[in-house]
Amino acid sequence: MEEDKLIVESFLLNRTEETFFAVYEAFCVRIRRYFVLRGLDVQTAEDLTQDVLFKVYQKTGDLRDAESFCGWVYAIARNSFASHWRSLQSRIEGAEHIPLTPDLAENIQIEAEALAKLRLTEMLEELTLAERDLVVLRYVEGLSYEDLAVALNVPLGTVKWRIFEVRKKLSQRDYETNENNEKDGKLSYF
Repeated sequence: MEEDKLIVESFLLNRTEETFFAVYEAFCVRIRRYFVLRGLDVQTAEDLTQDVLFKVYQKTGDLRDAESFCGWVYAIARNSFASHWRSLQSRIEGAEHIPLTPDLAENIQIEAEALAKLRLTEMLEELTLAERDLVVLRYVEGLSYEDLAVALNVPLGTVKWRIFEVRKKLSQRDYETNENNEKDGKLSYF
C-alpha cells in the first residue's frame, strides 16, 4: 500500500500519461476483481474497469483529498457497477424471452456447479449487495476503514459497525455449515 501511495502522489502532482500508467497498473487488476466478485463476466468487468480508470484520469482534478484516492476510485467503481446494473435491467425488461435449449441448460448447470464449489462465492451469495461490497472492498481489496467510509459515503463508525455485523453473520453461517457437515459425516476444509 505504501508503493500505491507513492504512485498516486506522483500522478496527482504530475498528471502525465506515464504517471497515469503507473496508477493504471496499480489499480486495474483490483478493480476488475471487484467487478468479477460482484458477479460480472470477465469481459464486462474489463470494460467497466476501463471506464472507471478513464473517469479517474478525467476527474482527478475533482478530488479534494489525496489521502482518500483509493476510496474515491472504489466509489467510482461502485457507481459504475450500479449504472451498469440499471442499464442491464432496462434491457432485460424490453427483451423477448427465448426458450432455454437443453445444451444451454446443461452449460448453465455445469457453470453453477463449478461456482458452488468455491466457498467464497457461496458465502458472498448469502450476503446482501451492501454486505458483499463491504467484504470485497475490505478483505479482498484491502481498503482501510477510512477508505471504505469514503467509497461507501458513510461515517467511519458505520463502517466499523457494518464490518462487525457481517463478520458475525459469516461466522454464524460457518458454524452452522460445519455443524451440518459433522452431522452428515462430511469434513470441513475451513
